Amino acid sequence: KNCSKMGPVKNVSPGLTMWWKKYQSQSGMVTRSVSPYRQDLLTGWVKKWPEAIKHKITDNFWDVGPAALLFFGTISWGNSTYAAEM
Repeated sequence: KNCSKMGPVKNVSPGLTMWWKKYQSQSGMVTRSVSPYRQDLLTGWVKKWPEAIKHKITDNFWDVGPAALLFFGTISWGNSTYAAEM
């Protein structure tokens, strides 16, 4: 079908009439899109989340563990020294 023979497009807001006037159909061009209801973005993440957290903890324990132990040890030592002086 030729869109120019169909006349003005109805049920279009006035702000879009200029855009629809410039629209030309393109024969042979295939446009595909995925419905938002079919994308399923979070299901894979939710299923793999416990494994990912376990993996991150076990891989980074020796990097973060000693620093956290030193940090909380220093806080505990500081609090006990402050309480002894008061």
